[in-house]
Amino acid sequence: MQQRFHALIAGKQAGALFNSPFEGLLQERGFNLLDTAIAVIGRYQGQVLATRRGWASEHRSAAIAFIRALLEALAWLRNPTNRTAAIAIFKRHQPDNVAGAAETAHVVLFDAQTGFPADGRIDPQALEKVIELRARYGVPKLPLARGVSDYYEPAYLEQALFRAD
Repeated sequence: MQQRFHALIAGKQAGALFNSPFEGLLQERGFNLLDTAIAVIGRYQGQVLATRRGWASEHRSAAIAFIRALLEALAWLRNPTNRTAAIAIFKRHQPDNVAGAAETAHVVLFDAQTGFPADGRIDPQALEKVIELRARYGVPKLPLARGVSDYYEPAYLEQALFRAD
């Protein structure tokens, strides 16, 4: 993605597909956004954690602890008082990223409507879109189950959200 970004800036490409934070950085530099994926395909579940059901079943407590830790980390990142520290961490671990990438990524990833959901819930309609597109365009072509319940088990998240402390 960074190569496409730099090629577009240098005038070596006339256009390309980007996701955050690159599309925002390009708009800040005066480039035009021609369209977005959401405008073309509708809701799409792009941010997920995944594992095999067998592994999760055998390691239930570890899976739930991981989900809890992720939700706590996202809550920390979402908290405005931690924004400066979060951006500093991003820059420390991504030193070659373009200027403004951390700030733009933070805005996009924690947008109330389109960013990480605060409670970690998956949007079933958006997951249906993923299944539909993978079935149609996935390579190699594999038969996919069609139901959301074949891919999503909310019980782990529910248990992670419920604290009997």
